[in-house]
Amino acid sequence: MKKIIMAAIAVALSAITTFFVMKIGVITVVGVTGGALAAVLGGWDTSLQTLVIFMIVDYLSGFIVGAVFSNSQSTGTGALNSTFGFKGLCRKGLVLLIVLVAAQLDKIINTEFIRSTVVIGFVANETISIIENAGLMGVPIPKVIVRAVDVLQKKGEYDGSPAANDKPDEPTLPTAQKNNTNNDNINPNTMEAK
Repeated sequence: MKKIIMAAIAVALSAITTFFVMKIGVITVVGVTGGALAAVLGGWDTSLQTLVIFMIVDYLSGFIVGAVFSNSQSTGTGALNSTFGFKGLCRKGLVLLIVLVAAQLDKIINTEFIRSTVVIGFVANETISIIENAGLMGVPIPKVIVRAVDVLQKKGEYDGSPAANDKPDEPTLPTAQKNNTNNDNINPNTMEAK
């Protein structure tokens, strides 16, 4: 009986040891891969963190629009569709590849503005998509977020010339927000005032 208990303890300790070795291995691989990816994308700074967080929020909010609300504009039925979900992931991957290209261009010409401009533009785009998804779910959009998107769009489009920064002072997203002071009077399906 003692031999059986000792064997069971040995097996349990071996399993625990194997688990921790595998856990450390997985953590190491994820850490090294993540660090290398962040390095080629120009560093894991606040702008890249913001972009990745917004991409995740956009993807999850789009998933919720299709899965829970069946109100997706990507499909004819409004329901969740795995093909469109995969296409969305591919787009997010391409966004990161474009950031990689911009970071490499910055290195070649010894600047830091190309990557920043690209990231700001994509953050604005992700924010617009999040706002659209929220509207499809019937969530009212605070005007301060709409104004922040306008500021991001202006920063992302600025090329140094005076004409490039001439944009209307009035927020442009969504249309119903400009015409309405009460966010509760917005039709979530069309984003227009009720």
